[in-house]
Amino acid sequence: MNEHDRDREWRLWLALGLLALVVAYIIAFVVENSKRVTIHWVFASSHSSVIWLIVVNLLIGLAAGLLLSSLYRRRRRRGHTKVAHDRREPADSRGDVGRRDEAER
Repeated sequence: MNEHDRDREWRLWLALGLLALVVAYIIAFVVENSKRVTIHWVFASSHSSVIWLIVVNLLIGLAAGLLLSSLYRRRRRRGHTKVAHDRREPADSRGDVGRRDEAER
């Protein structure tokens, strides 16, 4: 076995070890969050395990993020940012910093 093969084998074992740690962490996370809790809504209550609350909130957050990012991209594509470009601004956007306009008269 040459040095390149040993390096590749070492990386493979490292990746497998990290994957095993991630899987063990996920299993422990699910087991620890499997307790049932009461969810109080405005007009009613329900029971669910904590892990389902975490998963549902994760999915709601992902969906909201995707919708907001697509809305942002759509608005930029349609030219809603043109308003700032159409305004006529002076060449010197800092304005009259040292009151030089008065001195030059």
